[in-house]
Amino acid sequence: MKIRRVLLDRAFFNGAVVAFLQEGKTPVCDARGHSWTRSEKGTKPTGLRWIKRQPAGWYPHVMKHEKQPLKISVCVGYRRHRNRKDGKQRHLKLLFAAWRVHGSPTEIRELYRLRFGIETSFRQMRQARIHTCTRNPRLRLFFLAVALILRNLWVWIHHTRLAEGSGDTLTLHLELLRFKRMLDWIVREIVALFHDGSTPCVIRPP
Repeated sequence: MKIRRVLLDRAFFNGAVVAFLQEGKTPVCDARGHSWTRSEKGTKPTGLRWIKRQPAGWYPHVMKHEKQPLKISVCVGYRRHRNRKDGKQRHLKLLFAAWRVHGSPTEIRELYRLRFGIETSFRQMRQARIHTCTRNPRLRLFFLAVALILRNLWVWIHHTRLAEGSGDTLTLHLELLRFKRMLDWIVREIVALFHDGSTPCVIRPP
């Protein structure tokens, strides 16, 4: 399996991790939006503090790991959003640290947004995972695999049966079949096929 790029959480973006990825020539991108502190009064900003004040674009930056310099690039971009309190449009400055990842600030911002899809996938996987107290690693791995297969099945149904258009014009309608509702339907079918009625069976409402 070839890794195209790694989208890191900011907590994992440090010298040791970056050195490991650079040694393996693995492209990496990380959001640095809230990782800096304010400069002391009377001192000139340096490093990320200086880059934060710059307009949108790419800027060189050097990290250190065990006294060894690690050269990376920092992309400055913006995100426009509507404030929930007053409804006014706001512009939030974003910083992305990257190595062997290229593109415009907008492309880098959209690239990193893919990471939130990964987190959503894991949250849905937990909804489908069988709860168990067993310490058998093979059984726990099997339950995890079943949960991921069910989640991928839900994605396949939306892309091939419930979506409109194709390619770049594909429009999903997730409201037609929520993941939790699909799981409830599967449970009901399993109970109808295999439960013999000898013990009470409680099914969650959809």
